[in-house]
Amino acid sequence: MLFRFFILVAASAALVAVGTAAASSSASVAALQVALRAQGLYAGPLDGVAGPLTKTAVVRLQRKEAIRPTGRVGRRTRLALGRFGAPLLGQRELGIGAEGWDVSALEFRLVRYGLRRSSLDGRFTPATARALQNLQRANGLQPDGIAGVRTFRVLAGGASARATSAGTAARYHRVRVGEGFFVIAARYRVAATSLARVNGLRLSSVLVPRQRLRLPASARARSPSPAGSRS
Repeated sequence: MLFRFFILVAASAALVAVGTAAASSSASVAALQVALRAQGLYAGPLDGVAGPLTKTAVVRLQRKEAIRPTGRVGRRTRLALGRFGAPLLGQRELGIGAEGWDVSALEFRLVRYGLRRSSLDGRFTPATARALQNLQRANGLQPDGIAGVRTFRVLAGGASARATSAGTAARYHRVRVGEGFFVIAARYRVAATSLARVNGLRLSSVLVPRQRLRLPASARARSPSPAGSRS
C-alpha cells in the first residue's frame, strides 16, 4: 500500500535550475535526465550534472509544450515529463514495480551501493531492491528492499545523523511539517547554505519532519512577535 510520508524538500529540489555545467552531481538532476531520455530529448550521460545537454533538452521540451523556455523545471514542465516527472523522492513508499521521478532519484543514490549506472531508468526492479538492501544493511536498517520512512531518513540525514556528539554547546532544531531550509534559516538568522553545509547536506536534500538539524554557531532564535503587533 502506497502512502504519503509528508516528506519536505527544499525549494531548489521542487524547482530544478539547469544551467551551465556544474562541478557536483545531484539526484534531482539525474531524475530529470532520466525523464528527458524517456521523452527522446536527452542522449547524454545520466550523471546528475546540470550541463548544457540537459538544459537544451529541457528547453526543447518546454518549447514543444508551449511552456516559457526558461530551462527551469517547475510544475508544468514536470507534468510534461509524464510518468517520470513525479512524485518527488520521499512522498511515497517505494518497492518493486514502482516508476517515477522518485525512483530515478533513489537509483542515482544507490549507484554507490552496487546498482549499475546503466540501470537508471526510473523503474524499481529487483536490481534496485538489492542495491537498496546494501544501503539498509550499511545503516543498520532491516534489509527489506523497500524504501520507507526510515530509509528516507537515512538519505536525508547525511552527516547530521552521526554528528550528535561534537560538543555540548551545539544546538539543534527539529524539523516541523511545512519547514524547509530557508524557513528554518530565517528563524535562526543564518544563511540557508550555512545551515545545509553544517549538516553535510545540500539545499536540494530531502528534509523529514522531526529530523534533527545542527545549527551554525552564529544561530540565534528570533523572538516571537508581541501580541497584537502588526507586520
